[in-house]
Amino acid sequence: SDGNFTYEFVDPDQNPVAAQNAGISGDGKIYLEMDDRHEIVSYASEESITSALIRLMNPGDRTVYFLTGHGERDTESTGDDAYSEIRSALEAKNYTVKVLNLLVDNSIPSDAKCVIIGGPIDPLTSDEITVLRQFSAAGGALVILSEPYRLTNIDATDDPLSLYLNNEWAITLNNDIVIDTNSGTQPLFAVAAAYGDHAITEKLDGRIAFFPASHSITFSTLDNVTTVELVATIADAWGETNFEMMEEEGNVQFDSGEDTAGPIILALAAENSSTTSRMVIIGDADFASNAYFDQYANGDLLINSIDWASGEDDMINLTSPETTSRSLNIPSSLTIALLWISFLCVFPGLIVAGGVTSWLIRRSRG
Repeated sequence: SDGNFTYEFVDPDQNPVAAQNAGISGDGKIYLEMDDRHEIVSYASEESITSALIRLMNPGDRTVYFLTGHGERDTESTGDDAYSEIRSALEAKNYTVKVLNLLVDNSIPSDAKCVIIGGPIDPLTSDEITVLRQFSAAGGALVILSEPYRLTNIDATDDPLSLYLNNEWAITLNNDIVIDTNSGTQPLFAVAAAYGDHAITEKLDGRIAFFPASHSITFSTLDNVTTVELVATIADAWGETNFEMMEEEGNVQFDSGEDTAGPIILALAAENSSTTSRMVIIGDADFASNAYFDQYANGDLLINSIDWASGEDDMINLTSPETTSRSLNIPSSLTIALLWISFLCVFPGLIVAGGVTSWLIRRSRG
């Protein structure tokens, strides 16, 4: 650490005053101090220590809100489709995570660093879009995880959120489902083949992210708005629009002039230089669910996106590592029995047979 980190061991029995002044009770605690701030770690794991260091390095209130009321993913539930892993990762980085129902509150709290729209199944109302537009115009940040229209109750031609993005950000949420032949037997799982040149994806090179059942995103140039592709598929992927054939026959192919040609943009980031507002849009909500959050670069992509959108550029890639779960698979009774037979009978028998054979050969030679 080149002198940036110093440490000492303190025996609370030999020096109870120091332990009491530090607020330590019990053995094995770790007291981390930086300037006038401190954190106490109860268990010496990499995840716990890293989380505490991140909180020390980045003090202050950071509150993000997950929109609710339209069938978005639940940040409290631990089910596979929920977002509790996202909540835990954000809280480990000293974020305060709350939920927001604009249908009830009609406004976004002043402490909001970012509003996250996590896979709505029902459409947002025009009044809600007005509130979000005002929030963004005042420099607020939005992270939008958008499911394919076919998997929701949202009308692709009259979606207030889509109209807002198209009219004021020149971003289009396409009504298709991405087919990616690079994902082998699961063509609906779109795989990140290339990352854009952006702070969010700067350290993701060499790691893949994948998106189950995603849709494509396109954009045009717009004054004062800088838009960067974050994630793209291979050129052979496409956005399928013939949903009936997909559902009835399960066999699709690219149709020029109808389908969206690859490479497909799966995620992008946009920034308005006039309002300083930032936005990240990802064409899938499943990739960040509990079932997939810890797989490959999925979780890092989303947390980096929230960091950047919130203006916390220095926090990007400081996510504390998750503990790797390891389990011991006990062999079955049959396997154990076969092993016992091998060690007690087969192997000794082979040794005896080898010895007898060697003795017979030597005897035959006189």
